[in-house]
Amino acid sequence: MGVTQRSIATGALWTYGFSGLMLVCQVAYTSISARILAPADFGPYALAVSVAQVGTYFVGSGVVQAVLQARESDRQSRLSATSLVFAAGSLVGIVISAIAAVLSSKPDTQVMSSMLFLLAWMPMATGISGVATASMRRSGRFRLPSLTEAMGLILSLVLSLVCMVLGVGALSLAIGSLSSPLISAILAWTLLREMPRLAIARIFNNELFKVASHISGQNLVHYIQYTAPLWTLGASDSTANVGHYSRAQAVATIPLNQLSQAFTRVVYPHLAATRHNGGDVSSPIRKSLSIGLSLSGVVFGAICGLAEPLTLSFLGEQWRPAIQLTGLWAIFAAVNLCYVAAGSSLESQGRFSAIWRVQFVSLVVLVPALVGVYLLGSSPVRILFVAIFVQVVAHSCQLLILIRSRYLRFREVASTYLHGIVLFSVVAVSGFYSTGFIGGNVPPFLSLLIGGAISCVAGVAYLACTYWATSTRNLVSVLVALKPQKLKKVLA
Repeated sequence: MGVTQRSIATGALWTYGFSGLMLVCQVAYTSISARILAPADFGPYALAVSVAQVGTYFVGSGVVQAVLQARESDRQSRLSATSLVFAAGSLVGIVISAIAAVLSSKPDTQVMSSMLFLLAWMPMATGISGVATASMRRSGRFRLPSLTEAMGLILSLVLSLVCMVLGVGALSLAIGSLSSPLISAILAWTLLREMPRLAIARIFNNELFKVASHISGQNLVHYIQYTAPLWTLGASDSTANVGHYSRAQAVATIPLNQLSQAFTRVVYPHLAATRHNGGDVSSPIRKSLSIGLSLSGVVFGAICGLAEPLTLSFLGEQWRPAIQLTGLWAIFAAVNLCYVAAGSSLESQGRFSAIWRVQFVSLVVLVPALVGVYLLGSSPVRILFVAIFVQVVAHSCQLLILIRSRYLRFREVASTYLHGIVLFSVVAVSGFYSTGFIGGNVPPFLSLLIGGAISCVAGVAYLACTYWATSTRNLVSVLVALKPQKLKKVLA
């Protein structure tokens, strides 16, 4: 079964449906774990999982995207992909284990060391799981991979919470992070009725290795840019402040992760298939960017405006220092979702050299900025301002490349982004002032519900008043097209 307009819309429906379920579970988990563990427990975990994620990007992200981009999805392509994952995953696992062994000799990093010993094998598990689910999506089957990922996440969160209740402590967080891809991998390969195998001769499969190495390198550099501010903060501040930084990031970016996956797992295969078939990708690229901008305005505008009741409701009073960070993370997430949408467009068209130019510019801006903040005295707020600025610069470079490549027009980009910025501001300001008017007279959760309702009304009212805008029409057309009788209009 190929990737058709109907399968794209159906895939979006299943992906967003299960993403919504996973979002609810992650929010519940974040809220419960924040009340069981102390802020200082999340500092070592944030640093440990960030190191393991570097390995995940090196091992699996490029391979998964290469499978999604492949002309066909068959056993041979899966064999090549799993062979590459096994080889790279083993190497990364050994390196991370060695880092953990070094850290275990220092008293103040022993907790982080224990976590790293577990998380060392997360990159391989994530890659093996990703190959199976990407293969299903490439062939047009979206429901089963979404189901396996949701089940893996839910079961791992339950396992992690059980460990916390039993007194395992901060290590429970690492147990949950490792078990999620393991469970998903077992379920996905069972559904494929295959076993992931290693074939030495298939590791350097020409086409897959070339695409995977390009994408992995680019994703790895982007992730390092994304995580370098956290490492800078960890090197210069207390574990409690690192914990506040990481939990504020979790509150604001859980929706970002789910929305980003929808672009990479649904839109990406469609753009790649259109490219292979010689079709025009300009219209799908324009629509995906405008949809990403509209979603950013609504979702992250609300999070920014409702940062105080949201943080206090889901994390508790002990996390009050994270309120301002949650609002800043929402701004970062809004820019990052647009970055992901533009990046998926460039990757799906094989524009790897252009992506490397974007990464280079980001590094040139990021490194001196972080050095300056470190020398002046880093704080979570300063670090986040640097991260937002670098993300804006990187996304601006992406847009310039897409305009020069004639996928986008400057006037259209300017009007679309002005529309998105105003939408974000309307939703954020309405939420902020509504909760400020209510004040401390009501519990945070009730304040969140009232402010959220007012933000939604403000966002819908703005979209209704600007239905003439391309971004609004694109967003509404996709939402309407998710109905079975109108699937053919999606990304047409």
